[in-house]
Amino acid sequence: MIRKILTHLYIDKLSFGETAIKLDISSESLKEILDNMEHMGYIRKVHEDTNTTCPTCRNCGNTGMCHTETSNISAKKLILTEKGKRICDRKKKQDATTPK
Repeated sequence: MIRKILTHLYIDKLSFGETAIKLDISSESLKEILDNMEHMGYIRKVHEDTNTTCPTCRNCGNTGMCHTETSNISAKKLILTEKGKRICDRKKKQDATTPK
């Protein structure tokens, strides 16, 4: 499951909501899994302050994870740790050697 989530988020560049749909799990379940993945050291959450609103978050399923709709947003960005990068690198190498 960890590899699939990292693949969808960081290799396929899917959004939080798209990843939950692709895995056929709720956004709440994905959030819990991501919390566990952070605890295990695969990802790290960083907070970014911006001065804009994000009108698309109402539709992406990421509102609870990302930020609230205010003029000054404190967004949570998920960053791959070295441990997470190794998983993604292995997946990329595996995909490159797999015949299509």
